[in-house]
Amino acid sequence: MSGFHECELKVKIDNELRTELREMVVKKGYVLTDSRIETDYIMDTPETAFGKNLFRVRDMNNAEGKTILYTIKLKGSSTDFQDYTEYEITPKEDGADILARLIKSVCGVELDESIFKITDVNKALNKLLCEGFIIKRAYQKKREAYSDKDTKVLFDIFPDPVGMFVEIEAGGEENLKSTVEKLGLMNCPLESRNYGQIIRETTAGNNRLMFK
Repeated sequence: MSGFHECELKVKIDNELRTELREMVVKKGYVLTDSRIETDYIMDTPETAFGKNLFRVRDMNNAEGKTILYTIKLKGSSTDFQDYTEYEITPKEDGADILARLIKSVCGVELDESIFKITDVNKALNKLLCEGFIIKRAYQKKREAYSDKDTKVLFDIFPDPVGMFVEIEAGGEENLKSTVEKLGLMNCPLESRNYGQIIRETTAGNNRLMFK
């Protein structure tokens, strides 16, 4: 497993704009690749050693069943958009050794690679808590993912009061900008904060946001 560069921008949307954009991405050749509920657990040490980097355990539930995605994001230099080098695996994929090495380099905690083979999210979280991690933040969203060969367009619905967003993911800044233009979003207020920042500021510091 090697890290991949991920550039992200978001736009706050309503139902009307969501419908328009969904129709537009299909006309432009994007393909619906998944529709799922995601529960994200952002892990950190009590000393918040990850800083602007990210360690996430994601529980994904779609029509085919449930799986876990383990992710490390290392913050890049851009302040105009979310800029990360991302490493992620499911329990069935190789790369557990790389995640363990990255975590040790960021926070000094040495994890057994077998943790990243755990398929039950509660068992995984309990194991990480026993290793000294904390759940810094946890939130759910409903996500529809559309992809072409270069970019992803993600429609996300959060519990109130956060609402709906469209997120654009690309492997580079130029692809990100061209997709924003292609979708006609140049004049919309582009959101460069990550979802954790948006949720925290929208909910006055709430670090748990789940559907009822």
